[in-house]
Amino acid sequence: MSKSLEADRIEHSQAPFGLMVFGFQNYMGYGFAGLCATPSSPPSCADLDCKKHERCEVVEGQATCVKDTEALCWATGDPHYQTFDGKNFDFMGTCTYVLSKTCASDAALPVFSVEAKNENRGNTKVSYVGSVTVRVYNVTIAVVRGETGIVRVNNQRSRLPISLADGRIKAYQNGDSVLIKTDFSLKVFFDWEHHLVVKIPGKLSGKVCGLCGNGNGDPRDDTATPDGSLATDPVELGKSWKVDDGDRFCWDDCNGECKTCSLQQIAKYKAGTSCGLLAKKSGPFQHCHAVVNPKVHLDNCVYDLCMNDGLQSMLCQALKTYADKCRAAETAISDWRTPSQCPMSCPENSTYTPCGPACPATCNDPATSAECQALACVETCACREGFVLDGGKCVPKAQCGCVYEGRLFAPGEEFWANDACTRRCACDAASRQAKCRDTGCRAGEQCRVEKGILDCHPVSYGTCLAAGRTHYQTFDGRRFIFQGSCLYQFARLCKKSQDLVDFQVLVQNGHRDKQQLSAIALVQVKVYGSDIVISEKHPGKIMVDNLLVNLPYSTSDGKISVYLGGRRAVVETDFGLTVTYDWQSQVTASVPGSYAGALCGLCGNFDGNAGDELLLKGDQEMANPAAFGRSWRVEDAPGCVELSQDECPTLPEALRRQKATKMGCRIISSPDGPFGACHSKVDPEPFFQSCVHDFCLSSDQPDTICPLIASYADACKAAGAVTQRWRTAEFCSISCPAHSHYEPCVRGCDGTCSSLHAPTRCAARCWEGCACDEGFALSGDRCVPLSRCGCLHGGLYYQAEETFLPTCRQQCRCEAGGAVSCNVSACVAESDCKVVEGVRKCEASGAALCVVTGDRQYISFDGLAFEVPGACSFVLAKSCGDGGGDLTPFVVTLEKEPAETGTGSVIKAVVVEVYGLTVTLLRGKIGTVMVDSIAHHLPALLRDGRVAVLPHGPDALLQTDFGLAVRFDLRHAATVTAPPGHRGRLCGLCSDADGWRPNDRLRPDGRPVPHAAALAASWRPDAPGEACADGCGDGGCPRCPAAREAVLRREDHCGALEAPGGPLAACAAVLDPRPFVEACVGDACRQAGEGGLLCQGLRSYVAACRDAGGDVRPWRTPSLCSLTCPPNSSYSPCADHCTRSCAGAAVAARCPQRCAEGCQCHPGLLFDGRACVPPARCGCFHQGRYYRPDEVTLTESCRRRCTCAAGGELHCEDHACTGDETCEVRDGAWTCVNQNPCKALRCRPKETCELTAGQPRCVPALVAACWAWGDPHYRTFDGSHFDFQGTCTYTLAESCGPDRTLEPFKVQAKNKLRAGGRAVAYVAMAIVHVYGHVVTVRHHEVGKIRVDGVLTNLPASLAEGRLRARQSGLSAVLEAASGLRLRYDWAGHLALELPSSYYRGTRGLCGDFNLRPGDDGPPGGGNASAVAGWAAGWRVPDEDEDDPLCWDECEGECPACEASRREAYGGPRRCGLLRRVLGGPFRACHPLVPPGPFYRSCLHDACASGGAGAVLCRALQAYAATCERSGARLGDWRTPAGCELSCPEHSHYKACASACPATCADPEAPSKCAEPCVESCECDGGYVLQGGRCVAAGRCGCQHEGRWYGPGEEFWADATCRRRCRCEAALGMAVCGGGGCGPGERCGTVRGVRRCVAGRAAVCRAAGDGHYSTFDGRKFDLAGACAYRLAGLCGESAALTPFRVTAESHRRGATKEVTLHVYNASFALSQLHPGKLQASGGRAEATRGAREGDARRKGGRCATHGNAISSARKCNARCKEMQLAVQGNAMHDARKCN
Repeated sequence: MSKSLEADRIEHSQAPFGLMVFGFQNYMGYGFAGLCATPSSPPSCADLDCKKHERCEVVEGQATCVKDTEALCWATGDPHYQTFDGKNFDFMGTCTYVLSKTCASDAALPVFSVEAKNENRGNTKVSYVGSVTVRVYNVTIAVVRGETGIVRVNNQRSRLPISLADGRIKAYQNGDSVLIKTDFSLKVFFDWEHHLVVKIPGKLSGKVCGLCGNGNGDPRDDTATPDGSLATDPVELGKSWKVDDGDRFCWDDCNGECKTCSLQQIAKYKAGTSCGLLAKKSGPFQHCHAVVNPKVHLDNCVYDLCMNDGLQSMLCQALKTYADKCRAAETAISDWRTPSQCPMSCPENSTYTPCGPACPATCNDPATSAECQALACVETCACREGFVLDGGKCVPKAQCGCVYEGRLFAPGEEFWANDACTRRCACDAASRQAKCRDTGCRAGEQCRVEKGILDCHPVSYGTCLAAGRTHYQTFDGRRFIFQGSCLYQFARLCKKSQDLVDFQVLVQNGHRDKQQLSAIALVQVKVYGSDIVISEKHPGKIMVDNLLVNLPYSTSDGKISVYLGGRRAVVETDFGLTVTYDWQSQVTASVPGSYAGALCGLCGNFDGNAGDELLLKGDQEMANPAAFGRSWRVEDAPGCVELSQDECPTLPEALRRQKATKMGCRIISSPDGPFGACHSKVDPEPFFQSCVHDFCLSSDQPDTICPLIASYADACKAAGAVTQRWRTAEFCSISCPAHSHYEPCVRGCDGTCSSLHAPTRCAARCWEGCACDEGFALSGDRCVPLSRCGCLHGGLYYQAEETFLPTCRQQCRCEAGGAVSCNVSACVAESDCKVVEGVRKCEASGAALCVVTGDRQYISFDGLAFEVPGACSFVLAKSCGDGGGDLTPFVVTLEKEPAETGTGSVIKAVVVEVYGLTVTLLRGKIGTVMVDSIAHHLPALLRDGRVAVLPHGPDALLQTDFGLAVRFDLRHAATVTAPPGHRGRLCGLCSDADGWRPNDRLRPDGRPVPHAAALAASWRPDAPGEACADGCGDGGCPRCPAAREAVLRREDHCGALEAPGGPLAACAAVLDPRPFVEACVGDACRQAGEGGLLCQGLRSYVAACRDAGGDVRPWRTPSLCSLTCPPNSSYSPCADHCTRSCAGAAVAARCPQRCAEGCQCHPGLLFDGRACVPPARCGCFHQGRYYRPDEVTLTESCRRRCTCAAGGELHCEDHACTGDETCEVRDGAWTCVNQNPCKALRCRPKETCELTAGQPRCVPALVAACWAWGDPHYRTFDGSHFDFQGTCTYTLAESCGPDRTLEPFKVQAKNKLRAGGRAVAYVAMAIVHVYGHVVTVRHHEVGKIRVDGVLTNLPASLAEGRLRARQSGLSAVLEAASGLRLRYDWAGHLALELPSSYYRGTRGLCGDFNLRPGDDGPPGGGNASAVAGWAAGWRVPDEDEDDPLCWDECEGECPACEASRREAYGGPRRCGLLRRVLGGPFRACHPLVPPGPFYRSCLHDACASGGAGAVLCRALQAYAATCERSGARLGDWRTPAGCELSCPEHSHYKACASACPATCADPEAPSKCAEPCVESCECDGGYVLQGGRCVAAGRCGCQHEGRWYGPGEEFWADATCRRRCRCEAALGMAVCGGGGCGPGERCGTVRGVRRCVAGRAAVCRAAGDGHYSTFDGRKFDLAGACAYRLAGLCGESAALTPFRVTAESHRRGATKEVTLHVYNASFALSQLHPGKLQASGGRAEATRGAREGDARRKGGRCATHGNAISSARKCNARCKEMQLAVQGNAMHDARKCN
């Protein structure tokens, strides 16, 4: 070494060495100066770099690298736990538990704890880690599921990364997990979803405790509890480490019995395509098996899938957990996401990488651990260049925020600087510095932690309520009633303040079921710039900023949450506003106390003073409720009205009734009732009064009170009161949808599908409602199996199979299990993207439309109108020309056929060929479409949604993704909308859509044609062998008679289409109405003005106008084409059958923007393609196809067999046809067809298979008959005979049993007493319920029936021809398409025939049709009394419910016939004629119909009637009619029996006449009749039968809607008396116009005639010595002895019949005589002639006998009224229906009874 101050180089050539030089102060030497007086710095690891798997520790004062040993504990999945020492267990508790904490007493050890809060997700039987809390160095860090990139530090949110406690704690994002690390090497990982890992250093081994064990290397003591004892099971262990977190709804077990996996499930999920992928030797994880044992992960995966019904997201979670462990062990793995179908989606500005940096660039890189860069790569979404990770998102570096005391905040974010809420800071975006100010909580607030967040939280709340129809209770407790259907302000911040968040709540009432009272139907909440609408139109859903979304919903910043709370939507904000609405009537708004005095609206000002609540808007003077409500109207709704019906005239009576009953409103106030314990907390009286009020005004609707009782129950629960169960099966029951059940306490977060994807807001309280059954979860508004849960996309939840447009340029589909697939673009060129009814849709603008309507009218794309008669097929439109690669080819073909009426043609089918599919829309096939010959229910999504076939009102609509649209109303008209990109490149009968009409008549080769007929002929498709009826035939096309045409062109007929100022006037701007007028006139004329075709013609223009974008005003009126809707629906000019269908959620994005008129399902019901049903009765929508409940379908060429279970679950299994079967398409379905066609037909038990044209069909093996005739005598279907004398109405037969394919029916018979006796009855009326009609055939109403109460002439056609009624011989015959046939001869003989398809499918007096007569009638047979007792069981309410002559047994003794009388009546000229063989007229029938039963019945009737000739004749006629039906030819029996038949005018008797007489409807019927002949009064030549009379063939009258009317006959054509028609014989049609009943009248049916009848009756009385009471109740006395006018019509009225009533009095005022003057006649009742009536000056005596007195005591009354008819109904048993008619001065019997 040199002695100079410079250092020389020192080295050794062979060995390393160290040189230490130390110099003292003031000593010159090598090294550096050491100051002994200066204390040495503590040893530090700061400058020591250790190798991998080593860590730096200070040992004996020296920083040293030592081997890094650590123990690992994890909880993952359901959750499955593995302790530090490797012990595995499952624990399903949902509370907060200690995973690990310091337990040793060594003060030198760091103190920490790690706790986990578990939660249910979808399945209440298993739980998952929902949040993790780490406490160390007096810092609390919480990581909550779903808050990716965020942690909560001391109860305030902070973005990652952060450095706390002087760098001793660091937290940063590591892949998709957060890593919290301390300086003593405690590491906690949590992926913000379910996977939690805790690592402790080796030095803590044996010094920790909790669910993770003690880490001492011995797993046997890992179940130690805090007191050191060992738990016997995981539940006991979990309970011992539970931490109180205030959650009173958590549990420590499986919430009941824990589920286990079956062997089949284990095998299924261990398959290589499922969990088996983990352990697959050649799988993506094969290289990791040696490093990380897959067994426990495989077992956990199988368990998770088993518990969650194979949910795909569970599989993905399990595979990812194992993949992350493999990567952490630095083991290579292959792509596992593709084979498992577990794609990873990345947020904006990032890209997926399987091996990205563990610690990416962030807004706070210094807070990241230095060791982070050395960590293994992770699967992640890496930010793109120029972006950094901040709060779980990739943001530009320039948008980074501020670091304050180690925590990271976003620009503009505010936070508290201390725990006392006295200093508030905000991150300034410009300076990136936190700026703080001194502040504090507002009045009514308190600084505290709530829901894990430190803030100023409200101390108290105020609640406003609206319930029932409509009762309001303000924030300050004021109650009032206001009913208005406009939009009103419910509550709003009116005194603006920077410290209070602005909000507004609006409400709107809606009318239900035409009630005058209304309930709230819409609630709108405006807050934080969001507009949330909850409407009864969309139960279970909400609208957010005009978009319809499923629940639950929350904004991305968490400031607004909306979830399902029981049966209501709950809107919550972060500042304490809560709004609830039950989609029916009840609304609540709860606000924090800090808003006191700052609010306004219907809920008042919240100032604590109930006395100033009814201030008008603007703080004006006090008002009544009606004026107060009107003052808060913010918007008028179409047709909205305002009223306030707060008084009920019968309220005292209603109060009395309710207080006396144990149920009803009384249960609210009853001290002993279910709410007794609540009375001290919530005053019941106001709720009771409101309940009684609504009951009083709606007493006919008992369920009206249920919402008000429920509102009191809710108020009690909110007050913390204990209530008892108050709903019962009979009282206010709640109907729950499929796979759910009623629970009195349901939380909004229990068992929801959305909770599988993201945290669900959970309320601190519960509500009553419907909870999903075990194994099902709530998916939006329905309960589905867990495997059918939907998806979370863009922060919104979508149901499985739902198609949606998140943006106008993207269309997505949610697959079951949670995966979302999207296409780049859903809207084609030239399309508009709009939100319609809450759904974003695409629709082409400026559409070119081609129309086919009626028999022959066509309109091209370019507007050329032309006619093509005939029933051929034509190519309407197809892609043509050189379209290049951008032109999607398609063909639309129209198929026509001759009309059933024989004149004109109709559309048979519209066929669309596109994307390799042949899609056929068939006439009359409502709710069905044929796809490649396979029937699909609507809606249907084909070719991955590129083709959609949807219900559109009553029509079927086909749409493609390139803009083609084809609509067919399935009857009359079709339209084709040209795709925008195809214009000018189309051809066909519809032209090329180039906008130029002159070139619209081009053949396929491009050459023009001279006329429409040639054009049509050139576009016939190549269809060899197709029968084509071209043109109108040799006679040319018929023309409409001028007079008839003039009527049809009127504005109340077809002329309505072009009426200036009419409802369709605006359509003329987009669509020329003239071709439609011509089509309407032509079609209606050919059918003689038939209303159906007229209305179809009008509707076709309305629909085409909408297709063309025109504006249509409501056009149907009660007098013009009024529409009758099926049950559970009502007419709407803008109906939606698409989104409000069973599969609406799945197809909503494809539903048309424009609505269509039709029958809209009532709220809460959905359209299933045929009817409106509750959601519980909806079927399954799977892979674009809808299946109906319980439907069994073969698919994939019979290789799969699928069954739809109610609630939407489709079960499919492998299937194969048997060896002697082939798979073929039959009747629109794949079918295994046997080589013997009949073998696979599956006919019913008593049906046989017959081949018709090679096609098998099931035909009944027999037809059975049941009859009742005579006294009456019955024969069942199975041949059992009995007599029964009941005089009420009884069920003869009705369908029953499980076969739903049989048409249901019910046949009843009303019996009455015969004249002259009280013991013998006869069938007086037959009542048939079938096809939605009630058809009645009554005694003596010959030639007529009553259809739904209205007298109708025969013949008649009903139910679109499925039910026909006619006269055949002496009987009415009803024939149904189902095979049911009923005959009744208008005199007492009824016969019902049924095909054996109904074998074992009936019940009633006619028996069960099982071909065993022994079980018909009472068990064991029996006497008349036993029969009567059994038959009484089939009694049904009479049409006349107070019939005094209705009984089930003979009055007194039943008639008996002595042997001597029986012998007398059995002679050859009486009953003996029936069985006379030699020369007997019935001998040919004996082999076919045994005469014995008829002979015995004939004797019985003859005896009972004393040998009456009419009775004998009816008995013989009954047998004769039965013989005729059997095909027997009879001899003359009437002459020897003295039973000559007198025929009416213009007819003659014929013993063997045609069973199908010539009628007005079918003059040629006899020539086509195949039935046996019958005796009849046959019409003379030139006459036809009409309504029981023979009329001249030229005087037939008119047919209207299947019924015939006589010339000049007027009638009401609708059930509301709004359309009055008159049969104009000269025109051959009925001409109809508007009409209506007068004031105080209603439309009703009187004796079979529809007419206007008085709505109520008023009574004026004169009694005693001149005591009078007027019609209005005024009483006075008049003692005059003159004649006075009591009442009479004043003035003239064409609608009212004039009359006058006078009374003549005695001297003291007592009435002596009363006279009615009406119809130019006078009728007087006088004391001088008791019991007699003086008519027009003469006298007539109303005979009264002893029997009349008996009848009167049973309730009969005699009445004289109407058009001089005195009805003695119910007055005497001999002639119950006697009517006395007055003609001139004589009174005579108008109709002899029997």
